[in-house]
Parts: sequence; structure tokens; C-alpha cells
Amino acid sequence: MKPHTRCKVWKYGITLWNGAINLYQNVTLTYNSRAVQFDNENKLNEVYYNRGNLLGNNEKYDEAINDVSMAIKLKNDYALAYFGRGI
Repeated sequence: MKPHTRCKVWKYGITLWNGAINLYQNVTLTYNSRAVQFDNENKLNEVYYNRGNLLGNNEKYDEAINDVSMAIKLKNDYALAYFGRGI
């Protein structure tokens, strides 16, 4: 894929990085850049929620619960995070 074709998916910063992660799942820079974008948009709760999911998928349950709980602390009406923590 040519670099300029990425412009077509760049509606928002998060959209760009989600697309890059779909294309380059093993490139940590894409995940880091998405986290920075979440921070720039004051959406750190989503960073913690996503990391909590990854930790849970890797059977690191205590760490996963801590991250998802932090997502809830940052946004106390984050229903998906409550659901994830329950699982």
C-alpha cells in the first residue's frame, strides 16, 4: 500500500491508527501512536480498557482488572468497561 492511500482513512487520528494496526499488527509503534492519540483526545480510559483486554486475553487477570478499573475511574459511565471487568 502506498503511503498516500492512508489519507483516505484518516477521518480522525484514531481511525488512522486503527487502520494501521489492522495492517501492521506486529508493529508496536502503531499501538503506541494510537495511545498517544487517545491521550491527545483525552480518552485515556480507552487505552486502559484496550490494554486490560489484551492482558486478560493473555491470562494476566489481576493486571487486566487493574487496567479496566482505571478505565472506569477515568470515565465512570463507561458501560463496556464495567462489562469487561465483570467477565
